[in-house]
Amino acid sequence: MHRAGIRRLIVMGGFHLEAPGDPNNLGCRLIVPILKLSPHLVEDTTGMWTVIQASDLDWTLVRTPVVRGTRAQRQLSLNHRPR
Repeated sequence: MHRAGIRRLIVMGGFHLEAPGDPNNLGCRLIVPILKLSPHLVEDTTGMWTVIQASDLDWTLVRTPVVRGTRAQRQLSLNHRPR
């Protein structure tokens, strides 16, 4: 990302990712262990989160409780325009 000139990263992940300042609420204490019973549900975003936190990039984590869509809606288009 440094070679491409990317300094800020905005990523989307679920509430199973633990971030600084997160509340320790009942919902997280109940749901997160259930999600981790099926690692394939969370392994991609958990790995991404580990890499991002270890990087020196500025980052923003956008979390949503549920992501839904049809197969056709799951295609992503990413564009980067260097400054």
